[in-house]
Amino acid sequence: MTIKRLVRASLRWLGIELRRYIPERDPVYALGALVRGVNPTVFVDAGCNRGQFYREFIMPIHHHWTRTVFIDPIREAVEDVRSRAKDHDVTGEYHACALGAEEGEVQLNISGRETSSSLFRVTEASTARIDDTRVRETRNVQIRRLDRLLGKPGSQDRAFMKLDVQGAENDVLDGAGEWLSYADILRVELSNVELYERQALAPELLHRLWTAGFVIAQVDPGWVDKETGVQLQWDVTVVKSDCLANLMKMRTQ
Repeated sequence: MTIKRLVRASLRWLGIELRRYIPERDPVYALGALVRGVNPTVFVDAGCNRGQFYREFIMPIHHHWTRTVFIDPIREAVEDVRSRAKDHDVTGEYHACALGAEEGEVQLNISGRETSSSLFRVTEASTARIDDTRVRETRNVQIRRLDRLLGKPGSQDRAFMKLDVQGAENDVLDGAGEWLSYADILRVELSNVELYERQALAPELLHRLWTAGFVIAQVDPGWVDKETGVQLQWDVTVVKSDCLANLMKMRTQ
């Protein structure tokens, strides 16, 4: 065994994977390149939880946003994002509410693993693999349509919307209204199996996005069942087809 293989084997035993850094395989680098090329002006973090995605993916890009919007149905999580934002001089809008096709009040199922909380009931396909996804409490929360929450888009608004809404993707898209036509980038968590009751699965959502004029730009692996090797969830970043065409022209010039 070579020294390199010995070191790798030792690190794997410790739970550490050692790989050569290749920028285009780095999801943060790749997303940054995409954002710089498309140049959206509004970032909407729907299902922001405690701001993990913003800190890991958006802040390192150092992109100028005219508007940054954080939305999550768990009030404590939104207040945590607001508090952390002050430490990084982030000017944002903060909304403690769920998103859907209609406005009113709904029941939120809060899981032991907070990021798995959903308007829909979690299924055994999830709880059998991660026990913390079980519902530990319920509470009533306000639900808003995204278009009414954001208001009328300005003529210069071009949006990057990240949807991490635990099975409610179709409802959120229904409530996006004309903002969907102002979105140049969407990042959506897709499921290959029903982890929440009545959720739309990957084929249905991909067909809807394709029909709306989006094409796949990036795919990031998400949750893989370690026993079967089946990809349960994954994140897809889609862009408007004309944006992709422009990016390809820029690359060949």
